[in-house]
Amino acid sequence: MIEAVRRIGDYIQDNKGGGDPLSKIIENPDSNGKYKQVLVVALKEDAGEYSFSHVESQEFKEYTKYLYKGKKGNALDATPTSRITEVKRTFKKFLGRFENYKDYPLSEEEIESVRRMGEAIKADQDKILAELQDKFSSRKAGDSSILTLVFDDGINIKYLGDIPLFRNVLLKKGCKAFSNKYGVESIGQDKVCSVCGDVKEQVYSFAVPWTFHNYDKPGNIAGGFNVAESWKNTPICFECATRLETGKIYIEDKLNFNFVYGFRYLLIPKLALGGDIKDILTILGAKDRKEHQKLDQEAKRRLLADEGDILDIVAKQSDFVSTSLLFYEVDNSQYKILLLVEGILPSRLSRLFSVKNTVDKRFKPYYDIALSEPQREKNPLVFNFGVVRRFFPSEKEKGDFAAKSKSKISDKMFMEVVNKIFVSNSIDYQLLIGFITERIRDAFDKNASTNISTIYGFLLLHYLNEL
Repeated sequence: MIEAVRRIGDYIQDNKGGGDPLSKIIENPDSNGKYKQVLVVALKEDAGEYSFSHVESQEFKEYTKYLYKGKKGNALDATPTSRITEVKRTFKKFLGRFENYKDYPLSEEEIESVRRMGEAIKADQDKILAELQDKFSSRKAGDSSILTLVFDDGINIKYLGDIPLFRNVLLKKGCKAFSNKYGVESIGQDKVCSVCGDVKEQVYSFAVPWTFHNYDKPGNIAGGFNVAESWKNTPICFECATRLETGKIYIEDKLNFNFVYGFRYLLIPKLALGGDIKDILTILGAKDRKEHQKLDQEAKRRLLADEGDILDIVAKQSDFVSTSLLFYEVDNSQYKILLLVEGILPSRLSRLFSVKNTVDKRFKPYYDIALSEPQREKNPLVFNFGVVRRFFPSEKEKGDFAAKSKSKISDKMFMEVVNKIFVSNSIDYQLLIGFITERIRDAFDKNASTNISTIYGFLLLHYLNEL
């Protein structure tokens, strides 16, 4: 999977203007489209000495100029570019980037330059703050602002993105994100990168996308259960780390699909040697793919049953491409990885759809005979993974430990059945009968109709039997 993500990252960086490693570290401060005003504090430089020049209000330009990398809460931004919440408070944080210049991962000479910049700003801080407040008050209604530093030599204005010193700051900050976690640094020196296979000056521990474990659990760590030695698990160099991050961002944006009842999955294509990644990404990642489809009501109901159309599209490809499906749910804005199914060939997906069509046709008469009109409206009686979920439901109840425990077991069993269907492993018949019968009993206990659970149970068994 990592190789597939890296290959996607290679393509995006090499063909979509992302060749600069910083391009995947820099964030867009105007990501919500509201930060239209840029307040710049301009400094002059003369023989290594700095002095305040002026404050200027500008329109927002290409965001990479500002080298913005935000921080959460009250932490300082990585560079002297910040979104303005309240001018006085933001300016105080802006000054803090220079008061804490020793926090910059720089050489002594570079640290000295940062210190002198800070002294120049601090010497005129009252004047600068007054000018910032005046310019900020003149912004257009509804616009927000960012604050940044520039250097004006009287001819040209240089932004942070033009200054090697600050580019170096952000690059090293990016390295830190790949090497620091749980308050521990994990770096291997002059070691082989597990992705590109080359010996690199440094390799890092925490660059693997969508990890299935946390390194705060000692049993997950090679090298004596020491977090500082966890780079030995998956040593990854900075270049490969940034390309993996590029691939991860693309996949989460373009190849992220609904599955069933709160679950989603990421689709990660892997091509055989000689395959063209551009072609498959064009097919799978097209924004307007669904917009151009003509869907009848029955097809819409299938999509709303959470299968989506993307697997059908993959099934029509040749076996030069295999697919990994990474199933997850979102927990407190974090990805919680539930299952990874690797190496699914289009021929296997084609088989899943072929059997689906056979079984759907077989059960069409029962749709008309066994279900009432209100039941038919809610239950299309076609196979999708929602049918599987019906018999392995999540029934989380607050404060009910037994229900939560049962729900976790049901979630796990559901994912195991999904995995077996995709990879063509057998599923225990008695296990299925047990879960199907339990759902029928639940309906009976509630004085509800048992025919829906019964007929969907037969639908599931027939589908698996055909496979």
